[in-house]
Amino acid sequence: MHRNKQWLCRGAGSWVCSRGNFALAIYRGYAYSHYALSRVDSDPETWKRAQAVPALAAALKASYASLRSAKLAVETILNSI
Repeated sequence: MHRNKQWLCRGAGSWVCSRGNFALAIYRGYAYSHYALSRVDSDPETWKRAQAVPALAAALKASYASLRSAKLAVETILNSI
């Protein structure tokens, strides 16, 4: 069953995408304007399952200049779980 995803802003450049019981987070660093995945703010079970998704390894090596591209990376990972 396909479940809709929801994006929630946690303030100060932190966003969480949830789909069903899964949730991954991104943040914007204070010292720079790029976005990256946040293991700390993500759901631990989701992060554990995401380890098997090749897109996670690529996303961890990247920093995203736009919120849109960071969100797309997270959505790609969640869709692969």
